[in-house]
Amino acid sequence: MPQNHLKAVARSPDELLVRGKYFEVAIEKIVLDAEVVNGFPEAVGHFVLFEVVYSNFWEYVISTNSLGALLIDSNGFQHSECSLYNPVIHKAKGLKKGTELQSIAYEVQGQARSAGFLVFPELKKSAVPHRLIFQFQIFEPGQTSGYVQDSEKLELIFDLSLYGRLIGESKK
Repeated sequence: MPQNHLKAVARSPDELLVRGKYFEVAIEKIVLDAEVVNGFPEAVGHFVLFEVVYSNFWEYVISTNSLGALLIDSNGFQHSECSLYNPVIHKAKGLKKGTELQSIAYEVQGQARSAGFLVFPELKKSAVPHRLIFQFQIFEPGQTSGYVQDSEKLELIFDLSLYGRLIGESKK
């Protein structure tokens, strides 16, 4: 089974996307230090948020949650996507208090898109996001499990020399 590993380097806010044969992931907003209420008012944590749009170019449904997204920080450490319960913004630059953090749909239908937030644990003060890695498994047409016919790995690399611009000028 072949695996497509496609990489894109974001050198400006207009390049915050990576496109493969089946899928495209576009970053709409990056928030480095968001205070998020996780289910209960007293459960506030600090997280890194990416507001994203997943676009399915294939004619059939594709599952988005089989392998989850990975974040590699500028110190080389790998972070797995967090699962939160009814997350709501408590305090975050560029997001209103009380904003509910919508999840990406578990399945994106053929020729459809899904928008939402990816949530990662807080990074050390000296670190910033450097790479985002997404992996999608493609099953028989119309299926979201079973025999994997193809897989696609999409990697978005942030140009660290322009990181301030990427954060300050993300699309929305």
